Amino acid sequence: MISIFRKKIVLKKERNQSGSSFLDAEIKGNGDLVFDGQDLGRSGEGLAFFEYEYAWTVKADDLNAFKNAIGGKGNILKLLKKNFSNEKAGGIQEFMTNNNIPFESWARFED
Repeated sequence: MISIFRKKIVLKKERNQSGSSFLDAEIKGNGDLVFDGQDLGRSGEGLAFFEYEYAWTVKADDLNAFKNAIGGKGNILKLLKKNFSNEKAGGIQEFMTNNNIPFESWARFED
C-alpha cells in the first residue's frame, strides 16, 4: 500500500561560503518523531573545519504532548514546517525543553 502522507520534511537546508547546515524531521515506522541535523563549516576566525551532527527523538507516546504544544490540530509535519522552518529551526530543542516534551538526544562534534 502506498502512503499518501508525507513522512519526512526538510526544515532547514543552507549552504554558503562558510559551510552548510540542514535539519530534517521524520515520522519513523514506529511512530517516533526524529529530527536529524548536521552543521559543517569553518570555526570562528581560524581556518579549522568543524562537523556537528545531532538528532532528537520524540517517542510516539509523547507526540500528542508535542502536537498540543505546537498548535494541536493538523499534521505534525505541516505544523513543524509552519513553525520551525529555516531560521526558526534552531529553536526546536529549546521549544521542547520549555514545554516539557520528553526527548532523547544524540550529538557528535569533530574539529
